[in-house]
Amino acid sequence: MPRGPGRCPRSTHAPYRSLRFVSLAALLLVCLAGPSVAEPPTLKVGATARRFELKVAGGRALYRFTVVAGARYRLTVQPGTLARPILELGRADEEPIDRVDPGAEGGLVVHVWDAERDAVLEARVTAFSAQTGDARIRLESLNASDEPAPAHRRYLGPTSERARVGELLVGDSNHWELAVEPGRAYVITPTQGSAGRVRLIVHGYDGTPLADSADGASAWLALPPLRFRAPERPADAPADAVLALVVTSLLDGGGTYGLHLRALADGEDIVGAEVLPPEPVERGFVDGEPLTFRAGPGDVAVLYVAHVPERTRVVEMKRGEAWVQLEDMGLGGTARSQENSLMVWFRPYYPGTYRFRDPYGPPGGDGSVMLHDRAALGSAPMHLGTGVDPSPRARVAGNWGLVGLGACMPGWDYLFVCVHAPDSGVAMRVVDADGKAVKVRGASDRTISPGLGPSLRFRVTTPGVYRLEAKSSRARIVRPLLRRAAD
Repeated sequence: MPRGPGRCPRSTHAPYRSLRFVSLAALLLVCLAGPSVAEPPTLKVGATARRFELKVAGGRALYRFTVVAGARYRLTVQPGTLARPILELGRADEEPIDRVDPGAEGGLVVHVWDAERDAVLEARVTAFSAQTGDARIRLESLNASDEPAPAHRRYLGPTSERARVGELLVGDSNHWELAVEPGRAYVITPTQGSAGRVRLIVHGYDGTPLADSADGASAWLALPPLRFRAPERPADAPADAVLALVVTSLLDGGGTYGLHLRALADGEDIVGAEVLPPEPVERGFVDGEPLTFRAGPGDVAVLYVAHVPERTRVVEMKRGEAWVQLEDMGLGGTARSQENSLMVWFRPYYPGTYRFRDPYGPPGGDGSVMLHDRAALGSAPMHLGTGVDPSPRARVAGNWGLVGLGACMPGWDYLFVCVHAPDSGVAMRVVDADGKAVKVRGASDRTISPGLGPSLRFRVTTPGVYRLEAKSSRARIVRPLLRRAAD
């Protein structure tokens, strides 16, 4: 229960001598305590419709519920004596995302939508003008045919121009049930989101993979499409067996993505166009060529230059004998320290030979390059602490788990925060490339950022990529942040 600016301390002296003093003390506590703020009731998917009543003009009914990215939902308000209910949908303490008004005739209010990310939303029901009365509200999850379905099931059917959107937690996968016709061929094309490059695998009714975007001629593309033919459902398949699509993130380990499912036209090749993939490379540096290196998809190269002018560095890829800059080579970021040192990280989509270069100077130059093996680092978003880092959510449990990667350099204090977690119960640590813990925060240690989440302040002596890890006394979802700490 929230309290006002003061609270009545417990007396350490003799007991009160009369009932009068007891009554005055109780009244003082009530006055200081302030009004009680109750949590809105929760709507559960598929549950029986809940009745509510607006007893005064201008009143509203408020409900809270959870949605899952990629799932389809329907909110229904069935009026009773409340003739014209108005439904607003949004996040707590924010302007509504959607508003549904049945109009002058009143009647049933229905809102159907596809959730674009995991979220806790609010349904706010008010009445037109000064109306009062009762109504019922219900939340349902729908399948691809807009029929009620089990709670929070992701369904993917042939889509129009608008992609269906999903959200990956760091280290997790998404499962979509495919609404397709047996015997027909389809192509699933991912669209760009904060998750970067994603991998698509279609599983049959028995759970075995039928098609994998990591195989075939287009696997090296940043957003490889996946073609498959939907099989007939086996007669002996269990009742709950489905044809499913599994989506995972290859490089960043979490974030949003989009999906288009399209049925192939008659005569359209299910194999797809032949694409010549680049040759694999052996990770390492190129002798005699400064700041030049070979790397595979997901490896991380970091350039560090101490005390340089206000000029950045770009990444170029070798194509034949030429060096080129391409927009879809991979992911990267740049940061400077307070001593004006420069750090640039790059994570390629494709195997190849790359180099860091001053765009206004000759090839080569000052600085040192560090190469990190993708397998050793793990798949997680890269953070620079600059305030524009990606912020996909991560699941933490009883064992140390990777929630982010920090490209850190000397000269700064960094603050690693697990947003949405309580101040106690979550342990955190920063680990260097050799597996040595740089700094550890115990589950009950004092936090530096009350109200934001448990935090760990640390400093590094060597530039490079560091693992940001956490574990919790119970399973929970957090949003990891890395910030440069204030003095």
